[in-house]
Amino acid sequence: MAVACLDDGSYKAVANTCPHEMASLANGRVEKMWVSDGVGHLRAAEEKCVIICPWHNFEFDLETGRSPCEPDRLRIATYRAELEEDEVVVYV
Repeated sequence: MAVACLDDGSYKAVANTCPHEMASLANGRVEKMWVSDGVGHLRAAEEKCVIICPWHNFEFDLETGRSPCEPDRLRIATYRAELEEDEVVVYV
C-alpha cells in the first residue's frame, strides 16, 4: 500500500504495485493532474492528484485509481484513509 498526504492535509491510499510492470508506487511521486480546456491549453487541476510510477511514469488518479491515459486497461485499487488521533488509518 502507498499512502500520500496531500496539500490540503487529506490522505489517500492506493495499492502499491503498478499494473504495468509491478513497480512500487510508494517510490513514485504525487502531483496535481494535468487537465486541458482545449488543444494546447494545459493546466494543473485544482483538486485532482495522481501518483506517478517511478519506472515508466504511468499516472493513476488518487480518487478513482484509473490511469488518465488508459482508464479501461490500467487501474489500481484505492482505499479510504483518514487521520485519527495522530495516526493515519487506512480502511481496506
